Amino acid sequence: MSLKTKLLELFKYEPDKDGAQTFNIKSALNDNWDKIEAWAQSVKTALAGLVPTSRTVNGKTLSADVTLTGDDIAMGADDAENLRTAMAKRLRADGDVTRQGLIGSTVDNTYFASVIGASGGGFFECYKDYTQRTQLVISPPNDTPLSARIAQTDDGTHWTSKYLATCETPEVHSLPLNIADDINTSCYSRDQFGRVFVSIRVQPTTHWTEMKTIGTMPEGFRPDRDIVVPALVQRYGNPFHAEQLFITSTGAIITQGDYSDVDLIFAQLTYPAAT
Repeated sequence: MSLKTKLLELFKYEPDKDGAQTFNIKSALNDNWDKIEAWAQSVKTALAGLVPTSRTVNGKTLSADVTLTGDDIAMGADDAENLRTAMAKRLRADGDVTRQGLIGSTVDNTYFASVIGASGGGFFECYKDYTQRTQLVISPPNDTPLSARIAQTDDGTHWTSKYLATCETPEVHSLPLNIADDINTSCYSRDQFGRVFVSIRVQPTTHWTEMKTIGTMPEGFRPDRDIVVPALVQRYGNPFHAEQLFITSTGAIITQGDYSDVDLIFAQLTYPAAT
């Protein structure tokens, strides 16, 4: 009984059973050759569609999966610079950076905006007539303190500026009071937004019941109108009770109420400084 191969199903004689049969040229030879020829042609066609492993992609052979990075992608017509190098240049400013051109305009091309950078800082500006500009100015990263401000010019030469914010820590000043000796930790400060902070904590060396001026706020730290707050006063061992304390537009720090039996006085004030 004849056999067939597994892959191409070629005809095979089974010697111990087919030995007495007449040799069949068609089955044993010609049909087998035709099947082998057809298989060889299909392999040849398949190989012709494959990319030779001798080829490369940016110098990387095709013998395995190819991974491309920013170093493999060229920028520009001359291919002299790769993507990684080009992007690094666009993210770094070496020395002065000149005007980068118009970045926006209104629909009717009446108002314009642009960005300017330099080693001494950078800014965004808006304008209609270039001699009349408004700028948002940002200080460079190595400035101390860092700051942001609005600047305007009407003639392209003379500027007026107003600071929006700085990263400067306010200086805290001691607040002398005429009712205390050494036991006085009262202080005041002013932040970048013009807010004045006053903290009074004092152990008085005298007592009173009438209205009394106990100190003076310096110029630049005074309110533009009288500020009134409760003053917490305490006799040691007794609960706090409230009296009055206020600061006038002339800087006078005034108490009002019963301070005849007081060991400690506390008060906190916050107000915008007079302009």
